Amino acid sequence: MDEDAPITLGIYVGGEAVEAVSSNGHETVIRTANTQDPGAWLELTVYGVDVEPGGELRAAVTFVRGTTREQEFTLRREARRAGFHRVLVVPALDAARRGLRGGVGRNVPLILLDTERSQLGVGSQHDWVRPIPGREARELAVSLRCMLKPLPPRERRERLERVVVAAPEPVLERFGRRGIEEELEAIGAERVEFHEETLALARGALISAARAPEARWRRVSRR
Repeated sequence: MDEDAPITLGIYVGGEAVEAVSSNGHETVIRTANTQDPGAWLELTVYGVDVEPGGELRAAVTFVRGTTREQEFTLRREARRAGFHRVLVVPALDAARRGLRGGVGRNVPLILLDTERSQLGVGSQHDWVRPIPGREARELAVSLRCMLKPLPPRERRERLERVVVAAPEPVLERFGRRGIEEELEAIGAERVEFHEETLALARGALISAARAPEARWRRVSRR
């Protein structure tokens, strides 16, 4: 590694945990109920990361629930307090496609589960789904079916040959693994693949950071 290169952390922010992987090999998992407040965890992601004096520290952060402009401003403000110099917000679907085991192509339907706001994506389309008690799995299938509906039948069948669902194990069990499988099979999914390796999203954010043009990085807020 270039000694003058910035140290970058890929950070995955889920509903109940924050997970980080650094470009120099350090991994951190932080369990917290306050994941939407960067002030509660951002400084903790730096513990144990070896940064040379005067070196630059960057954060590539992916939020499964997405962010608002206000939340991104808060992230940049808290990043300054934690010692970061630049911040990049990486779309969670992009991070997952790059970080999950074996990679997930853009045409493969991908579902990122969250207890408050899940994400789905296939091709150039994406959607958000809030869980409805007793209908969590069905709402995911309905959203995916709507995204695929404009495609010709043959293309719909091809897209549904493999559907990938990613979530921490407690979240996956809360939704019901078998229920998700049954609802997706009901709309034509041939194989439903489950991934519980959420640290992979942190790795995906790190991969995205390495490929991101410099213009996409934002300096930390000074206010």
